[in-house]
Amino acid sequence: MQPKLTVIVPTIERPDTLYWTLKTVTSQDYGNFSIIVSDNASTDNTAEVVAAFNDPRITYINPGKRLSMARHWEFALAHVKEGYVSILGDDDGLLPGALSHAAMLLNKYKVPAIGWRFGNYNWPGLSPHFMVPMGNYYRLVNAREEVARVFNTQNIVSTIQFPSLYGGFISIDVINGLKEKFGGQFYHSRIPDFFSGGAVAATVDQYLRLHYPLSLNATSKHSTGYATINSAIDQKAINDLQSNSDNIPFHPQLVFSKTINMAIAEAMLQVHEKVPGFPKLSIEKIITETAQEVASTESDLKYRETMDTLLEIGRRNNLLPFAESTVAANPHQPLLNIPVKHKYSPVSETIYLDTTGLKINNVFDACNVAASMQLGTRFELKGALQQYVSKVQQGLRYLYLKANVFPKLKG
Repeated sequence: MQPKLTVIVPTIERPDTLYWTLKTVTSQDYGNFSIIVSDNASTDNTAEVVAAFNDPRITYINPGKRLSMARHWEFALAHVKEGYVSILGDDDGLLPGALSHAAMLLNKYKVPAIGWRFGNYNWPGLSPHFMVPMGNYYRLVNAREEVARVFNTQNIVSTIQFPSLYGGFISIDVINGLKEKFGGQFYHSRIPDFFSGGAVAATVDQYLRLHYPLSLNATSKHSTGYATINSAIDQKAINDLQSNSDNIPFHPQLVFSKTINMAIAEAMLQVHEKVPGFPKLSIEKIITETAQEVASTESDLKYRETMDTLLEIGRRNNLLPFAESTVAANPHQPLLNIPVKHKYSPVSETIYLDTTGLKINNVFDACNVAASMQLGTRFELKGALQQYVSKVQQGLRYLYLKANVFPKLKG
């Protein structure tokens, strides 16, 4: 049997990237899937771009008024009635064969959730960065043990390994079960992608974690994440995320800041509030890792704003001396702008490419290239020896790609 898969694409006035995102989805070779494009009250030609596909698998919806990100995702999620659901950003893309592969794994293992490691691609106009994970294995994960391991031994960012709606497929039965427990609303953080990962990991018994990408998490001039690191571009997305209007209240122990650690930490604290037994991040850990993150930012303004935020968090939680000492221990030391180079990292099992001069002009191109780079066989990882053999295979694959594939990408 083919499980029903639904891909939600929330969008807001980004028709230039949305077209290529939808092309990566409509080009999938799987038979039983649908696409929901949820347009957050765009005032441009977004609806026309969607209609031009003339694809019966696409359903276009619109809330009729502008919603905050979490409220919009909640609106879109309510339109899924069966099977498994994933959320894809409107400048991101699915690799060829992604849906067929996900369906095969869901059928084989009968798990309620799978999550994968993203690839990362920067659209033209940004630094020419392209990162493709090359692991060719997946793990069947005991969710309770994994949550404990990550919280006890890993940093805050490591919680992105949990099976999120953004970068995974989750059973709509799991989502609806949580909605019922949460009083009819699934999202309880204004950072919906990270919240979904924690909430699902806290609920299911097992899930699959893929160490290779089924999608690319792309960054364009529209991206909310890019706005956090570049104050020179349009800040509307960040302002909307930060605004309290039509938004889920930010966790009272924290203060919004333009940092990845604070975003993840806020979502994890909200999961802790909603799910009994889910661990609680310490405020000291949040202050420390956020300070370490922002110390290397290029922006002096972002550094000062974030450190002021950490001092305020210290005051709120009777930890001001700790916050002051942490800020003092992390002076502003911007990283040098090191050019991207072609390389393979055996530690992270990742290929990095400089896309300058390559025939990669959009996320559709990038997804096709990323798929061509992957190893052909994938297996369930059950031991360290298997992982070692895989690393060797990946290194040899990189040498082959470097000699035979990358030169053909040059324009």
